[in-house]
Amino acid sequence: MNLPNQSELPSPVIERHRLYVLQASCLLDTPPDATLDRVTELATRLFKAPIALISLIDEKRQWFKARVGVEVAQTERKDAFGAYTILRRDVLVVPDASLDPRFKQNGWVIGEPNIRFYAGSPLRTRSGVSLGSLCVIDTKPRYDFDESQQDLLTQLAEMAMDRIEALRSIAFVDPPTRLLNRARFSDDVRAIFDERRNGQISPSHAVLINVVPLGYLDETSVSVGIVAADRLMAAISVRVERALVDIRPVYRVDYARFAVFVRGGESAAMRVIEAALRAFDAPLVVNQIPVDLSPTVGLVDLSGIDEHTDVLRALMSSSEVARRARVPFRKFAKRMFVAQERTFFILNTLPQALHDEHQLSLVYQPRIDLRTGRCVGVEALLRWSHPLLGDVSPAEFIPLAERTSLMPALTDWVMDNALKQLAAWQKAGISLNMSINVSVLNLEQRGFVIRYASLLQTHGIEPARVELEVTESALAQNARSVTENLRKVTSMGSTIAIDDFGTGYSNLSKLQLYSASVLKIDQSLVRRVLETQHTRILVEGIITLAHKLDYRVVAEGVETPEIYETVADWQCDEAQGYHIAKPLTAAMFESWHSDYMQYII
Repeated sequence: MNLPNQSELPSPVIERHRLYVLQASCLLDTPPDATLDRVTELATRLFKAPIALISLIDEKRQWFKARVGVEVAQTERKDAFGAYTILRRDVLVVPDASLDPRFKQNGWVIGEPNIRFYAGSPLRTRSGVSLGSLCVIDTKPRYDFDESQQDLLTQLAEMAMDRIEALRSIAFVDPPTRLLNRARFSDDVRAIFDERRNGQISPSHAVLINVVPLGYLDETSVSVGIVAADRLMAAISVRVERALVDIRPVYRVDYARFAVFVRGGESAAMRVIEAALRAFDAPLVVNQIPVDLSPTVGLVDLSGIDEHTDVLRALMSSSEVARRARVPFRKFAKRMFVAQERTFFILNTLPQALHDEHQLSLVYQPRIDLRTGRCVGVEALLRWSHPLLGDVSPAEFIPLAERTSLMPALTDWVMDNALKQLAAWQKAGISLNMSINVSVLNLEQRGFVIRYASLLQTHGIEPARVELEVTESALAQNARSVTENLRKVTSMGSTIAIDDFGTGYSNLSKLQLYSASVLKIDQSLVRRVLETQHTRILVEGIITLAHKLDYRVVAEGVETPEIYETVADWQCDEAQGYHIAKPLTAAMFESWHSDYMQYII
């Protein structure tokens, strides 16, 4: 092994910094670059040499970013002439490597490609860090590589380095804002953790400012155009930079998410957070339209994070928790990772559950006609018995599914199995209507009505026997495709019910847009109907006004005889809730239905 002597070894500190800069350049193991390829080709012609290389010297290897005359893409560092070149400021010239004590036992000298002559110029960054070399190689000794040729090789190396610096800029700079990007943030986090392990002073905290969620930017692009949306993004970036003028650098790590590192402890970090939030007290003006923005901020104490790869995840988790809680900021806590991991696990295993007959199931909650007392229908409710997590509440996994492409498949599973059960009950002489919950995401699909009609036909179910439930809050932000699909469903003969009514933002007259004919009063109101005068007036008023507009009204959450009697006295049409029956399996419902109908008769 041919190692440099002690006078030619770099100091550990300098070498560690050099390797960091090299890794941060994001050049290693990247595809060929046409410009650098041309530089090596030009070098072989100018110097009439069979081999030219642009090599980068990593910790244990030499990797060729561009090469002419050799097939391999890398060598061990011990065989790299460039490991000596990076220690110099001038050109390293080796007239005959077989006579040079540093190289005469080198694998590339005693074996292929049988190097004799070598001339290499270091590739140095603007800050003076040497990443590798540009070299020309010959298989014959050469003693005529004079000063003018060395100057020419140096100029070619400078050309190559200009291109490398440009590639580094492309890799690390966000073009629209000219801020450092996510890749640079990740590399700088790694450097900070290295500094901390080596006992050096490093930033104490990281702060992420999430100005607006991605969905908002998408809506902006649709409503005012992509150009205006770009202007908004640029204005946001300027506002953030000005607010954090004393903190550099600022990174754009995602759409409208900006991050900084802070020295000086949590009090210093809080001052940064306050400045960032104050920056958006005044609206931005885009196309003469004032735009109010309410950023949320995530705060991470870097000393509480074990791995540098977890920092950005922790920042995004804490800012997202703040957004959902509708508070300005949240400090990261490790329990946030636990919740994220559970979310990921649920979404990752839900597709398997759709094909496992032992995991997903339906239960059915009876609905009673309050005038006759008869059971006129059931609501199909989805349940998930997870093999590892146990029972997972639909209140947990359905909102997660709605944020992915899993929701259409999940709704298809529910409709298919609910209609299959309804057909079995019809065949057994049990006459019922089936209520099925659907997501607005399903109703936005162009093929939803075709799929629904196909399932009705497959199971031999009359459309009038089925009611589709959609939540009021979801409809409040609907698309035109939703109202069109609802209209098609009602034209087939099925009923549309507005679920959880009374907690959203719709009004009764607007519900006509949705072709709805049934209102289901939210259980949170019904359960409290006897507790306060305000709730009594509200629920009774909804029933009275809905009847005047020809809606059928269902009270959910009827859990006591007193509530049952009260909503019946107010002429509510139907009721469901624990006082009548909890959600039941198909077999349990059949038994309940048999006993109940005998009691009614």
